[in-house]
Amino acid sequence: MPTATVRKPTPPPTLLITPLRQALRALLQRSDALRQLHHLHAVLLVALGLPVGEVARWLGCSTRSVERWVRSYRLGGCDALRVDHGSGRPARLSALQWQQLQADLARPPAEVGFSQPHWCGKLLMVHLQRRFGVCLSLRHCQRLLHGCAHQ
Repeated sequence: MPTATVRKPTPPPTLLITPLRQALRALLQRSDALRQLHHLHAVLLVALGLPVGEVARWLGCSTRSVERWVRSYRLGGCDALRVDHGSGRPARLSALQWQQLQADLARPPAEVGFSQPHWCGKLLMVHLQRRFGVCLSLRHCQRLLHGCAHQ
């Protein structure tokens, strides 16, 4: 008697996954409630028997994060996954300053008073100090430039 072969679904091309993950991350940054829902979703998938590593891979987060969410849920239920604060260090630029900086970076440096033809980390360091009185490291300025280029 022939055995039935079970075919795994063909995953979509990587080109489709990347923008979807980026969109998900952008939404999660906007709302604490959406972050809590994301955490609950991860815990539910683990509760249904999926391996933590697989859940982390699917959701585009670390295995450690999923393990932490599961542990928090076990200790305190859904409320333990509530996100009531932003993570990380407070922003050095206000929302208005950030918008102004993005507008500056969308223009050539010459239009903002510099002689260089292109933005670079060192130039951004100088610009932030002159315009906003903010001192950031070279590496942080390079990350800001990279982030602005992908928005």
